[in-house]
Amino acid sequence: MATLNKLNKIQSLVATSHATKEEYERISAQINELKDMFDLGNVRLTGEQVIETVRQYYDLPEYYHVLKTRKREFVIARQMCAKILVDNTKFSLSQIGSFFGQNHDLIIYSKKAIENQIETNRKINIEHNELLSIIKSRIIEET
Repeated sequence: MATLNKLNKIQSLVATSHATKEEYERISAQINELKDMFDLGNVRLTGEQVIETVRQYYDLPEYYHVLKTRKREFVIARQMCAKILVDNTKFSLSQIGSFFGQNHDLIIYSKKAIENQIETNRKINIEHNELLSIIKSRIIEET
C-alpha cells in the first residue's frame, strides 16, 4: 500500500508545518478522502479479479495478460495489473509473475515502469485511480 504510506507522510509533514489549524484540517480531510479511495482494507483480492477488471477496462481479449506482445495497450494493462497486485495483495513477486508467465524480476520492472508513467502521464494516473476505484467497488459488491 505504497500510496497510503505516501499519504500518511504528507499528512505528517502538514502537521509539522506552519499551516494554520483550518488549513491543516482542510488538507487532512482531503488526504483522508484520498485514503478511503485507495484503501482496499483487509479484503482478499485475487489475481483473477484484477486481471479481469483491467481486461474489461481496456477492452482487451481474454488472455491478454499472457500474450507475448509489446503493443502499448497490452504492456500498460499488464503493468497496471502487476502494480495493483504488488501494492494490494500479499502475493510474492513470483506468484504474481506466474499470472503473466513472467519471472519476478519482470514484475519488479513492470511496477517501476508503470509508477514512472503514473507520475509523469496524467492519463495513466487517471486510469490507475479509476481501476483502483472499480476494483474496490466490485469487491464491496461481492461481499
